[in-house]
Amino acid sequence: MTAEPRPRTAQSLLEENQKFIQTVSRAAPHLFGTLSKGQQPRVLWFGCCDSRCAPELITGCSLGEIFVYRNIANVLRGADTGVLACLDYAVNHLKVSDIVVCGHTECGGVNAAIASASLGGTLDGWIAHIKQVMTANRAALDACPTPQARAAKLCELNAAASANALQASPILQKAWAEGRQITLHTWLFEIASGQCVDLKQSRTSAEGCEVRYDFKAGGH
Repeated sequence: MTAEPRPRTAQSLLEENQKFIQTVSRAAPHLFGTLSKGQQPRVLWFGCCDSRCAPELITGCSLGEIFVYRNIANVLRGADTGVLACLDYAVNHLKVSDIVVCGHTECGGVNAAIASASLGGTLDGWIAHIKQVMTANRAALDACPTPQARAAKLCELNAAASANALQASPILQKAWAEGRQITLHTWLFEIASGQCVDLKQSRTSAEGCEVRYDFKAGGH
């Protein structure tokens, strides 16, 4: 990996892929054969599409070690079938033990929400979710001493809101009700330092969630 990112093209990616194959084949000759037989990741990662936040790179993971879902500004909402399908597969088929929601600093979606900027197209509707988080946490954001601190705080709050949405999902609550040991974490990746910060909001049950499902009774 070079110290500074360099421009990539589709062709250059294919060329780098060949180098990658050669490197891996020398270091771990049987890796690709093993991976072709299936995957057993223990961690489900929800993060942002931002090119500076590749989860495998920032956590030192190899192929097959984390199951990843990324979208713009790591916005997770209960009505998103893509999120639910990923969560369902990871929880009920891969049997993951940890779920990480990782936001990041310098997030373009968060900055757009703060600036009330119009990005056009479908993006404005997407950023509206972050604006809702702003409205719900106005006092905490107004208490931030600088614009930079305010943006960083909203990045944290946005990640927390996404974790709350996962905690409220019947998929995860059912797994907890069945006694599954699954921990839901909320992290923030600080781009300037490269550090993943645990926001100390881990949860292992639906306790404290506004939406609670009672699977024994069949309702909620």
